Amino acid sequence: MEEINPEMPEVDVALVVGANDVVNPAARHDKASPIYGMPIIDADRAKTVFVIKRSNEPRIRRHRERVFYGDNT
Repeated sequence: MEEINPEMPEVDVALVVGANDVVNPAARHDKASPIYGMPIIDADRAKTVFVIKRSNEPRIRRHRERVFYGDNT
């Protein structure tokens, strides 16, 4: 994470496959999120983000929206 995060704004495409907590910006911004404070890969800062996810579990859907519905996603 320490190596790639500073480069993410220059990355053309980030592909998120499967579990997305490790790239969820709610960990940075949403104090009500159960993952708040967790270190993440800043995939949302790439120019374009594709997310491939099998399910969107209701218990944490509110926290996933930033990953699934960003302007660059």
